[in-house]
Amino acid sequence: LIIKLLLVLNIALLIFFFLFFFYYKKRKINQYNELNAIKNKEIKNIEKEFSDYYHKFNKFIFHQKDREIIKSNNDIKYELYKINTNLYFSKSRGRSTAYIENYKDNLILTTATGLFFKINEGDLNKKKIKPIKIETNINNFLKNEKFFIKSSYSLKDILIDNDNIFVSFNNEVKNGCFNTGVLKAEINENYLNFKKFFDHKECKSLTNSKYKTFSAHQAGGRFIKYNEKYLLTHGSYSEFDEVQNDNSIFGKILLINKSGKLNKVFSKGHRNPQGLTLFKKKIILETEHGPNGGDEINIIKENHNYGWPIASYGKHYEGQKHINKFYPLPNSHNSFEEPLKYFKKAIAISQIIDVPGFFDNTSDNSIFLSSMKINSSFGNKINLFQYKLIQNKLFLKDTIPIGERIRDIIYNEKRNELIMFLDTSASLLILKKINN
Repeated sequence: LIIKLLLVLNIALLIFFFLFFFYYKKRKINQYNELNAIKNKEIKNIEKEFSDYYHKFNKFIFHQKDREIIKSNNDIKYELYKINTNLYFSKSRGRSTAYIENYKDNLILTTATGLFFKINEGDLNKKKIKPIKIETNINNFLKNEKFFIKSSYSLKDILIDNDNIFVSFNNEVKNGCFNTGVLKAEINENYLNFKKFFDHKECKSLTNSKYKTFSAHQAGGRFIKYNEKYLLTHGSYSEFDEVQNDNSIFGKILLINKSGKLNKVFSKGHRNPQGLTLFKKKIILETEHGPNGGDEINIIKENHNYGWPIASYGKHYEGQKHINKFYPLPNSHNSFEEPLKYFKKAIAISQIIDVPGFFDNTSDNSIFLSSMKINSSFGNKINLFQYKLIQNKLFLKDTIPIGERIRDIIYNEKRNELIMFLDTSASLLILKKINN
């Protein structure tokens, strides 16, 4: 009897200790989560206060850093220098996120949080640059406070066409429900009065996300002029079923007319299209983030299908492995348009541009591709890639080690320079080939 009582007592003690440990562990986790939530709330409040001050600030000063000579992988010499902008609120890794465009004799710089600056091209050679901050009404369209702090919600690109500036952004159609929209304003250095240009009713949110994978980060947003109309890359927002649905705008490149109306779905099967350009004014080149690997360069053809989410040379991230039940990856492009080039290991592909041979004294145009991530196959730095396109095939000509995340890149014909915005240091980078 005593042995049985001791056995029962030991079992009871084990159950008690197990329940106590479970309760203690759960209590500690809850306490940690509460403290973490309080900390995050305090950080957001500080960010918001700083952001409110920062966005009202008018006396920005940019500083030029020392010039240096670098060599490409093929020992071609380039002169480069950085201009520190002192801008904040990166939308990903780094210090800030911004986009740039040429306008007459000026450079227009737009931050992902909605600040607009004009810089005279001649001032780019000065040690101290005082940009002109252009006031706008853009806050009327950025209702969500996440636009003004570190988050996925942001402006995605700018385009200048004649005397108009277009801005793509995460468009909140209704509370918490987004797509990628476009705003338009007539350029005026005193004030930009934006109006909605492209505004579609279809939207996605975490609430109506079928697989609970919604992400505003995968918005696309590149916007270019095409045959007197416009092309807009509309990302998938990490949704899946909509991408192959012809009645949805998600995961598509959209053709938009001069009035801002959707003409048609130009191409489909896209995940997160990051770059878009016209090569020699006729060939549409697009860059696209794959999932875990599988970044792509595509020649975009009207009415063609580029495969996502059925086909990709990447694989789903750990947090989305449940999607393999519905869309197993990696999977070939047999039934879809094959990428012109893909990177099995991601380079965090960004913008792609057409650059005339005059830039590097060659006989034909080059394609320059920017990246935001180190790929060990191309060295231990974040690179700028130079390609030649011959008979619809890409040939890597050279890589230029920049060493920082290149968010945007343009060619300035008058100065014969490449100008980039670097997320990592919130800098403008000016790159010029040294002629021997």
